[in-house]
Amino acid sequence: MRSGTVTVGDVATLAAIAAAFTTAVVRHEAVVDRGLLIIGLGTAITAILASFAAVAPLESVLVGLRLIMLLALLPGAAALVLTSRTRIVGALLAFGLGSAATGAAGLAQLANPALVISGSQVTAASRLSGLTGHVSDQGGITAVGAIALVGVALSGKRWQRLLALPALAATVAGLVASGSVSGMFAAMFGTFVLVALRALKLRYLVLSGMLVVPALAYTLSLQAGADGALNPIERVMLTLGLLDDPSGVGVSSSESRFDTYRTAIAGIADRGMLGHGLDTQSMIVDGVFPAHNLFIGSAYGGGLALALLIAWAVFRPFAGGWIWSQHDRLVASLVAVGSTSIIFAMTAPSLYNRYLWIPLAIVWAGRQWISHWSSIELPGKLRTPRHSISRRRQSQL
Repeated sequence: MRSGTVTVGDVATLAAIAAAFTTAVVRHEAVVDRGLLIIGLGTAITAILASFAAVAPLESVLVGLRLIMLLALLPGAAALVLTSRTRIVGALLAFGLGSAATGAAGLAQLANPALVISGSQVTAASRLSGLTGHVSDQGGITAVGAIALVGVALSGKRWQRLLALPALAATVAGLVASGSVSGMFAAMFGTFVLVALRALKLRYLVLSGMLVVPALAYTLSLQAGADGALNPIERVMLTLGLLDDPSGVGVSSSESRFDTYRTAIAGIADRGMLGHGLDTQSMIVDGVFPAHNLFIGSAYGGGLALALLIAWAVFRPFAGGWIWSQHDRLVASLVAVGSTSIIFAMTAPSLYNRYLWIPLAIVWAGRQWISHWSSIELPGKLRTPRHSISRRRQSQL
């Protein structure tokens, strides 16, 4: 739901941020992170400058305010609230349950074509967006949510694992029903990260498969009977240009994405310093689509300075060596969740999508928490007592 350029999600996110900072101030716990402050101020300046060239200057400024909220305020609030292992896992679970809800809604749309969900999208190829407004959003949310739920299953308490596994099945079903190749690829990458960091063992794969495979099989059987629906393999082939579009309408493919990249890069060369504007119309690069890449899109809309700030905000949570400080499944899960959201943003217009920035805020909070209990002192952080994470200490937290 939205009113103009302000969504209900914006209001809810801002209210949660305000509550976190207010509580911290009352308890004398608020700490200003210099990096987040620089990111916030830099984003404000670049957004104002970009708005001078925007088709809709006011909307461009409002998008800039949304970016400040997501890039600077949200990570700061997350670090104040997610101060223990239990809370971090709980945040992953909450995100995953949200993805399961929209995934289940997409599956319900596939099972019952007469079902109408207000604001939802159903394409000619029977791609379904569940509770979101676009199939790409459905793909992004369910991809990141699936990896978050796997992380909960790996590192959560028993009751959290019992919630996570069936939610994982619904999320994967929704991902497949969305037909989002970017989402499927991002989820596979997140799984690879978990395997590479030795967090996802064979027994966990088997346990997850016992729930996910039946849900996946049911989804594929529904797709087989849906008019014009494509299975995941056909979707990949269509995206790569190896299959003709049976619906006869324009379906996003790798070729169209690269077209937006080329057009956007030419536009960056023209206005690389200030950008073209951050409003919806100004971000369109070829008359139809925005650039389907986070960094190219941000450089086109807000200039190269904004793109650098975006890159700093995206990769800063992974800096400092904390990833290698502990052999812990929660650390691996945070890295996998953050990586999944970034990979999806490389092939989708994700500049101010919360399913990119909320996972990264959780990763940032995890980094800050671990820094308190590891022997590593992170750059730009006040000195804290040096401890190591032990299982006994984690259980106390």
